[in-house]
Amino acid sequence: MPIQEAAWRADAEAYLRRKIYPVIEAAGLRYTAEVVAYETDNTSVGEIVCERAAEMDAAAVIMASHGKSRVREFFIGSVTNYALHRCKRPVIVFRAPPEAKEERGEGAEEA
Repeated sequence: MPIQEAAWRADAEAYLRRKIYPVIEAAGLRYTAEVVAYETDNTSVGEIVCERAAEMDAAAVIMASHGKSRVREFFIGSVTNYALHRCKRPVIVFRAPPEAKEERGEGAEEA
């Protein structure tokens, strides 16, 4: 595995451990997470997510919303949109609780 890919994978796994796993564990859910690296020339990232979910026989796909301003929240990202419309597994879009947004310094001034 190239050094840069290993660093990206480690960053992704650290983010999941810090931000996502605690939320899932607090809900008492059983889960499996996988960080998948792909070269994407002609294949969309959304298509890769859907294919991998099918290969894993996943119960659901969980994707995170980036939590931008209220206007931007109306529009979800293109990868999430692709998965919502084409994935053969249920897709759950995680949005940070309002208190988490306030901790990041986001608030009414973005509306």
